[in-house]
Amino acid sequence: MNKYVDTVLKTVFDNAKDRNLFFSCFDPDVCTLLRLKQHRYPVLFLSCCINDIYTKYKDIRSRSIAFGTSFVLSEGITGLGLFSTPLLKDPWKVEKARNAGIQAMFMWGDENNEAKARERLKEMGVDGILCDRLVMQCFSPV
Repeated sequence: MNKYVDTVLKTVFDNAKDRNLFFSCFDPDVCTLLRLKQHRYPVLFLSCCINDIYTKYKDIRSRSIAFGTSFVLSEGITGLGLFSTPLLKDPWKVEKARNAGIQAMFMWGDENNEAKARERLKEMGVDGILCDRLVMQCFSPV
């Protein structure tokens, strides 16, 4: 894992130039390494949370917004990248994570391709919406 992260960082530092970017990963340990090995780019911990679509990860830090929030705050990681489908049904969870001190919240998922869902996420106060491998909108600086 250490060698993998070093390779990723070297490639990014050699090629990123003046681009604004952030690192994101579903593996909490990779997020921790990215955070400890560099301070130039923000790091987002991606999580499926509790949902009916994806299989639960064995790592407890990935299983809920509460666990993900605790992990991000304890490791000094910039923020969370959350699966939007369950959060569109329970938007108070976004506010709860934000009130806990999460600096940045991005949402990912197929629903984000729909304008109505993006508008709802914006109303919820998320910082960015990930759609089809791009950041469609960023509402506040990370």
